[in-house]
Amino acid sequence: EHGDFSFKDIHKTPVLNILSMRKAGVYSLKDAMSNHKFSNMLALLKYDKEKTFEKYDQMSFQEFADYIGLPPAMRLMFTTFSRAFFAEPKYISMAELIKSFHFYFLSNDHGLLYDVLDDDFKNTLLDPAEKFIKMNGGEIETNSPIYSINKVDNKFVIKDQSFDYLVMGTDIHGTKKIFSNSDFIKYGETDFYNQIMNQKKSQRYAVLRVWTDKRIGDDLPFFIFTDAIEILDSVTIYHNMEKESADWANKNNGGIYEFHSYALPDNFDEAKVRDQFLEEFYAYFPEMKSAKIIYENLQVKKDFTAFHTGLYKNRPGPITKIPNLYLSGDWIKLPIPAMLMEASATSAMYAVNDICEKENIKPVPIYSVPLEGFFA
Repeated sequence: EHGDFSFKDIHKTPVLNILSMRKAGVYSLKDAMSNHKFSNMLALLKYDKEKTFEKYDQMSFQEFADYIGLPPAMRLMFTTFSRAFFAEPKYISMAELIKSFHFYFLSNDHGLLYDVLDDDFKNTLLDPAEKFIKMNGGEIETNSPIYSINKVDNKFVIKDQSFDYLVMGTDIHGTKKIFSNSDFIKYGETDFYNQIMNQKKSQRYAVLRVWTDKRIGDDLPFFIFTDAIEILDSVTIYHNMEKESADWANKNNGGIYEFHSYALPDNFDEAKVRDQFLEEFYAYFPEMKSAKIIYENLQVKKDFTAFHTGLYKNRPGPITKIPNLYLSGDWIKLPIPAMLMEASATSAMYAVNDICEKENIKPVPIYSVPLEGFFA
């Protein structure tokens, strides 16, 4: 089953957006009326933090879709959606998918709109953020890796510097590495240490960016999900998104394209990733076969959070069992529904607010979509 679905014209208002999906061809009333198991799809509208994870965290999306007999067009859309969370349908927790659908689509009128910075992150985000932090008395140390944490007199000691509070914004791999070298955690907080050591990374993901002597896509959105023939999940047309990329494309009469595979199949040969990306890109955009690649950059990594079945129960929260030690990241369990970058930022806000309360400083407000689904 293949289809061409656009969210551009789908109604942004929650509830109305579900009805708009029918008009876009994602599902039909006939599908709903003819399948007595289709009522199970109401689980998407009934998100409840406790009940949803209790019932669906052990079930993968693939198992859920097979059980219901999800119509091909709807299965295609949800498969594409699920892979955006760095897991194949056979691995991703249905509970995590329900939460993400609740967060990005059913409760958020901007959840599927890509409101992005119009130039590269260094100029538009990182440099201004660094300037703001330093203007307000903060310090930033780069090229300064941390391998361990010590604790002396209830203070955290890192590279001979002493701190009252510690907020770790590391991914799962980095957190494990630091904890394994930190004796006061490894031997003094064994339950917490083991909890962290049991966190899981997801499958490999890959990103290939190419600079070419040919330009297409001026009439297309800058971000396009694709139904992976084998690995290509999305194409980003950078010269439609970033000023610096647009300047390069205009100067060189070319284009800049980036290909993503959010979940490389476990048995896929890494040496074949680059050629497979291009093969699938050309299948969708055959006019690009004649383009010359001027520059290219390929990255294949395995450091993303696993949102696989059965993992939610063991996730830590931002406020840990160790006084004044906090965790932040998309792998942290939160009291509100959030995913990916939004979850990372929100977890840090919970950590900072706890510190503010201890220091008698007014905490910042934390905003959220509704905590439960329409029919919870």
